[in-house]
Amino acid sequence: MDSNQNRSSSGLVEIISYTEEFHREDLLRFLHEHRLHERGLQYHTVAVLGCQSSGKSTLLNCLFGTNFPTMDASIGRYQVTRGIWLGVDARSGEILVLDLEGTDSRERGEGAASFERKAALFALALAQVLIINVWAQDIGRYNAANLALLRTVFEQDVALFHREAHRTRLLFVLRDHVNTPLALLERTLLEDLERIWDSINKPSSVEGASLSTFFDVECTSLPHKELASGAFEQAAADLRDRFYKGASGIFHESYHRGIAADGFAVFCQQIWQVVRENRELDIPTEKEALARIRCEEIAQEAASTFDADAADLSAAYERVMMHYQERSARYVPVVAAAKRKQLHDVLSLRAREAYRRRLQRHLETLAERFDHFVNDQLAVKTAAPERSAWKGFMDRLQRQRSELETAWKDVAVIPQCFVEDECWSELLAELSQIYRDRLDAISEAAEHRLATLLLEEAAVLFSHRLQEPLWEVLDRASAEQEPEVFWNRVEQEVVERVRDESAQHLHRALISTGITAPEQEHHQQPGGQTQSACGDDALASNLLKLHRAQTMECVWRFLRNQAHSPSALQLHLMKRFEDAFRFESSAHRIPRVWQASDDLRKIWLDALQHAMFLVVLLQHVHLNGNESCLLGEAEVKLLRQGLEERAAMAYSEAVRAQQAARVHRQVPAWMLVLLVLLGWNEFVAVLQRPFLLLSVLIVLGVVVTLGRLGLLVPARRLARVATGRLLAATIHSLREMGAPGDWGVLQVPPASHASAASPNRAPKHHPE
Repeated sequence: MDSNQNRSSSGLVEIISYTEEFHREDLLRFLHEHRLHERGLQYHTVAVLGCQSSGKSTLLNCLFGTNFPTMDASIGRYQVTRGIWLGVDARSGEILVLDLEGTDSRERGEGAASFERKAALFALALAQVLIINVWAQDIGRYNAANLALLRTVFEQDVALFHREAHRTRLLFVLRDHVNTPLALLERTLLEDLERIWDSINKPSSVEGASLSTFFDVECTSLPHKELASGAFEQAAADLRDRFYKGASGIFHESYHRGIAADGFAVFCQQIWQVVRENRELDIPTEKEALARIRCEEIAQEAASTFDADAADLSAAYERVMMHYQERSARYVPVVAAAKRKQLHDVLSLRAREAYRRRLQRHLETLAERFDHFVNDQLAVKTAAPERSAWKGFMDRLQRQRSELETAWKDVAVIPQCFVEDECWSELLAELSQIYRDRLDAISEAAEHRLATLLLEEAAVLFSHRLQEPLWEVLDRASAEQEPEVFWNRVEQEVVERVRDESAQHLHRALISTGITAPEQEHHQQPGGQTQSACGDDALASNLLKLHRAQTMECVWRFLRNQAHSPSALQLHLMKRFEDAFRFESSAHRIPRVWQASDDLRKIWLDALQHAMFLVVLLQHVHLNGNESCLLGEAEVKLLRQGLEERAAMAYSEAVRAQQAARVHRQVPAWMLVLLVLLGWNEFVAVLQRPFLLLSVLIVLGVVVTLGRLGLLVPARRLARVATGRLLAATIHSLREMGAPGDWGVLQVPPASHASAASPNRAPKHHPE
């Protein structure tokens, strides 16, 4: 681990350990540190094969500026590179350099062949250029030139890439080249390679393919590093420059393995797992596996950036899909397309949930607007029940609903990127139906509330118009009628008439508000009434039935309120008494003139009975087939006592009037003749003075009127009281002025006499 950390700090990473363990996390960290995962396909891979301690690491350091550790010859020959290490060139940062453990390792012994095969196969799957580091003097030898390992390389390369157009450059670097011409060495090497190629088993599809079909073979040489250091440096520099000349250099487009840099670590892990388990390596299959893994990772990364709550879902969707398309274009198209469809489904699901929440908020907002509109419209009050404030309400309600439905259509729009998804259409249809149901519920509730308000308005109108005619009938009720007959007549003549008026008002209000259609509209459509007209008729019929029940309740409530209001009931009882006692005919309102022959007791008792019949009626109320007693015995007793107390005054006044009539009739006739004879001169004097005559006529008129009304006695007493008070005021004024005289001899009438003469006190008179 310490070695790994030291070499990582020098720009190296151990990707496969000596014990054949793959270090994925270290590789990923290394790629991110050098920002190689951002290069896509803009990178190259180089691997080196060769015997142990043959200078492979030294060669890589010279060519690419890497820091692979090299052997210190002063302390002997030993194994330096263990496993497989990865570095990156110092010049461009786009060449990945694989340093493989050397072959023919003394440390591994007989088990070296297994690891050598695995390492070679791993390098062949990744490297575009495979550098074979060989001593020049070993050309022509089988084992020393690694020809046995190259045979494995050829077989695996054909197996791996015979279905693809990928090729590999085999760059033989002949070390410590001195005398033998390079062309002879190259020819010998190519003959050995052709012989190995011809001897390997090939798939039937490439049975006749030549070595050049899969490999570009090139030989180059380097002088001795110690003995000809200058020439070595120059040759290494020339070779190094060729790696950076683009298409004209070492690398070629056909060499690339098609593995994106961000999937390099995953691909390496997959390849090594197959190689280590000695399974047959299938590069296309591994590429598909890599594509599935990387496209899934790219899709997850892209999906994490998706803002489902964005105002413009289509733009957010396009950004995510563009990000995925750019990253996944480097992998197998079929796999990338399949993952793209899965990504679309994921984004669609997330966007649908956010879209649902957004539309639900709009739905609640629009529904609240509709509800507030209804409340504002129904909150309007009228000054009088005859004038409805809700005229055209249903039309306004329908217009408002149309506006809200238009507003819903403006916001309930499927984003263009999901317009072909059936689930979105189903979601929109579901939410639209919920919205319509919500508006329907608010409309129905508004119609019900309006109908209730109209019923209340009609009930108020009914109560307002019922009071006067009902009291008029009650005040004129005759004691000769049976209560049940009387109440039946009240129900038919009063309640039904007022109810018809309020029902007509209700019907007009239903039409004016739009709850029911006018009658002419019911007959405009051919074939009879439409379904809506029938529905309106049913609604109107139900409301009228409710109104009928409501009016009966109003009648009962009115009667109960009057029965439980003793003061109001006393006024009506007193009115009935006075109508029967003071007037000859209550219909024509002719005042009664008391005569000496009138039976006051009987008339008074009859008037009391006539007044108390109102109480009898309230004790036996018969309405709509129901009977109820609104007054108890205790209440009736109190009402009778109050009535008798009030009626006693009227009786007293009647007695005084009758007594005055008797006095008038007792004057003898001769007294009248004597008055005429003795007062003839005064009579003539009055006739000769118009002003005096007019005054006498006025006085006579007042006296006659008071006599007819039976008020002469009270008037005389009032005159006496007024005269006494005037005299007392005069004496008081004279005393204050200091006028001489004995004012005490004058007698002022006592106040007790005035009080006794007050008409507000009912004297107790026996009916006799």
